[in-house]
Amino acid sequence: MINEKGCYVDVKKICAVVVTYNRKVLLKECLDALINQTFSLDKIYLIDNASTDGTKEEVMELCINYSVIEYHYLEANVGGAGGFSFGMKLANEIEYDWIWIMDDDTIPERNCLEMLMGASNCVDDVSFLASSVYSLDNLPMNVPGIALNSIGENGYSRHLKLLDKKMVEIESATFVSILINGKAARKVGLPCAFFFIWGDDVEYTLRLTRNYAPAYVVGDSKALHKRIGGANLSIFDETNESRIKFNRYSTRNTLIVHKEYFGNIKFAYEFIRKVKVLLKLVFSRTEKKGLKIQSVMGGLGDFILKRYDVQGFNNRMN
Repeated sequence: MINEKGCYVDVKKICAVVVTYNRKVLLKECLDALINQTFSLDKIYLIDNASTDGTKEEVMELCINYSVIEYHYLEANVGGAGGFSFGMKLANEIEYDWIWIMDDDTIPERNCLEMLMGASNCVDDVSFLASSVYSLDNLPMNVPGIALNSIGENGYSRHLKLLDKKMVEIESATFVSILINGKAARKVGLPCAFFFIWGDDVEYTLRLTRNYAPAYVVGDSKALHKRIGGANLSIFDETNESRIKFNRYSTRNTLIVHKEYFGNIKFAYEFIRKVKVLLKLVFSRTEKKGLKIQSVMGGLGDFILKRYDVQGFNNRMN
């Protein structure tokens, strides 16, 4: 099968992993998009983080009509990181060729997966492929980290080598429509469940590109991210109390990732930047100021005092 990119689309065993929590309307739209892809999925692992909004009843009805959906209701909310770790474990046990992962507010276009599969056959080997993600305003979001330090034979960065196929080499991405090579997933282990939320995707995709093969964002594979408030808000502008509290994980996880992957200089710069954010909050008039200070301080303290699963992180490849 040849797609419009001019790449051969091989038939492989593919599953999707979707993590959801209390967004049954968006989830149904996401599942409809997956079921109606031009490239069929063998299984959809739906991981429910203990939703309380009637998601379970909604999904059970869908499962009757679509046997491709395998629903797993978790007894506790383990966060996006825990949900993806659980779903990836299920996929690895079956040894799928490709694992397509996304949040419940991701709506891939009908040929999204087909374009990713076509791109996979345009390269010798790849750790993962990322879709081009857009907001409700049709603006780019969840922009991946470009592999600027990936050097070609002539000494220049090679990240634009496949630009004629609308593919750019990247080093990291978010879990919003990325297609992971099953061999790579089985080699590098699972996402760090203890991250809970934010940063788990960056760490995991960096682990893939550093330990398996290059990755690419695919221009022709498009997905809509229906996140409310699609802008890249800073903690100073944030008003949602839950997201402010979750910034504690973001602060801690970002520092863990920088220390592990980016060297001492970049880590020191990021640590100082976090301290500056805290000081700026102290002297600001931002809304929910106390909660924001508490969140950033908590994240810094968790990192400094190693209040996280250090052993698990060190053994994450196993």
